[in-house]
Amino acid sequence: MSLKEIKDQTKQVVEEVLDLSDLQKGQIFVLGLSSSEVIGGHIGKNSSLEVGEVVVETILEILEPKGIYLAVQGCKH
Repeated sequence: MSLKEIKDQTKQVVEEVLDLSDLQKGQIFVLGLSSSEVIGGHIGKNSSLEVGEVVVETILEILEPKGIYLAVQGCKH
């Protein structure tokens, strides 16, 4: 999967979650992320800094204008 595909899918998922959750300004969006799983691997076996950066940057592009905070739970293996 390309980084562009990851970015596009991330946008789609975040927008769907926001529509369903009705998060408001000042609230927190919590992300649990395994970059290994995003690219089809096992947790901790195929970690990718690039994938993590694309996902987080894409989410922030959506959340920041809305005044919604991002909390990230991730592991470094």
